[in-house]
Amino acid sequence: MAAWREELERRNPPPPAGIVEVPLLFEAGMEGLFDATIAVLADERLRAQRAGSRGHLALEQRAARQLTQAEKAQRATYVVLNDGTLEQMQARLSVILDMLQR
Repeated sequence: MAAWREELERRNPPPPAGIVEVPLLFEAGMEGLFDATIAVLADERLRAQRAGSRGHLALEQRAARQLTQAEKAQRATYVVLNDGTLEQMQARLSVILDMLQR
């Protein structure tokens, strides 16, 4: 991670942001490695439906090892609700990226 960040900073011009997806960011205690964090949340039934459609099994056991969405929202710098289309989520994330670039 440190080498990746250094490589981004050496670019001329540096990118406006570096984005990393870390599924268990808070559980692993890695949030301090980042300038900002974004929790992408969805209704539990919608999450289960989406995971099931991707073939994920043992959802209850997996969820039991993770923080609740409320806990993730409390710890995150920003929260995005992923309750609509992909385009809607991308638009919501773009707003945050624009704020981070200021």
